[in-house]
Amino acid sequence: MEQQNTTSIAWYEKNWVVVILCIFFFPIGLYALWKNSTISKGWKIGVTAIIAFIVIANIGEKKESTSNNVASTTFETQSTTPPEQTNSAPNEADIQAEQASAKKQEIIEKLKARAKRDWPNDYMTQEFWVNQQVEDYEYMLTIENNSIKKQAQRDWPLDFSTQKFWYNEQIEAKERMN
Repeated sequence: MEQQNTTSIAWYEKNWVVVILCIFFFPIGLYALWKNSTISKGWKIGVTAIIAFIVIANIGEKKESTSNNVASTTFETQSTTPPEQTNSAPNEADIQAEQASAKKQEIIEKLKARAKRDWPNDYMTQEFWVNQQVEDYEYMLTIENNSIKKQAQRDWPLDFSTQKFWYNEQIEAKERMN
């Protein structure tokens, strides 16, 4: 009877295992690379250098992005912090701005509800439509109050794109008539 070869090859002696470990789990891959007796020393040095370069580049990138985030957060905090006022009571402009912001948020919520109702499973269309309506709402805020604007708001109360279109068409027609 022949004696079967009961000795198995160590896992780090299998080149394909070493390659996979170097790619996906480099700490163990490097260990296996240097333990492997069939891979030449030149390859071991080259692969180690490449992995070291990738690790160092990623560490530098993380430090840079972290410092950028800290810097931008500091800048945002500094730029959005209002200067201290001697009078702590809110002024008329602050109250009006807060009311306008609250009204805008209320309108956005209504627009989102309408978009969900009109396009129940089409989130891209919902997002596009709401964004377009908000943009047109902001445009309509820039227009001075007049009879044409009031009629547009009365006829299309929650459709700012139609308000904008109708208002602009009316103004152009009015200019052509003069």
